[in-house]
Amino acid sequence: MTTPPREALGRLPSAVESGEVERLCGRYDLDLLVVHGSAVEREPSRAPADLDIACRHRPGTALDTSRLRSEPVTAAAVERLTCRLVDLAADSNTHISSVVLVRAPENYRDSFDPMEWARVLTAEIVEKIKPSVGTPRTKRWEGVTGLSIRCSRARRSESPVWWAGMIRDRLHPVFASVVGDR
Repeated sequence: MTTPPREALGRLPSAVESGEVERLCGRYDLDLLVVHGSAVEREPSRAPADLDIACRHRPGTALDTSRLRSEPVTAAAVERLTCRLVDLAADSNTHISSVVLVRAPENYRDSFDPMEWARVLTAEIVEKIKPSVGTPRTKRWEGVTGLSIRCSRARRSESPVWWAGMIRDRLHPVFASVVGDR
């Protein structure tokens, strides 16, 4: 049995209230989870196929690379999370570059240099993140990652996958708008 994205999203308030999210975030050293994408859109152009979340590791938390080798689900999630973050960053970069510098970059990798010119990012940050853009293997950057998990695999009993539907309400004001608690 699979969990449709909207149904999984509807379970968030009880998961927060029961402490399940708190335990999960502690287990993975996360301090922020935010749901975004088609599952939270009021009127999406198509039925959502997945839950999209962004998560942030607690500052100073190192990613245990041995887990990436021994836990393929974790490795795949980290890779996908980072890809989503870089895509979002490049999208924002392109928009800012087009509006502020009146120049659209030709590709994602080239979208980071204009952010330095516009003083949005420092040269050091551009130098760190730019090499991972457009490469088949992604890199974790500044402890922030993004994730998309297909709900056809999101069974409630499979905790490594179920955590895609979790969010900690006290850490981000987006929670109220995500679950419709206004």
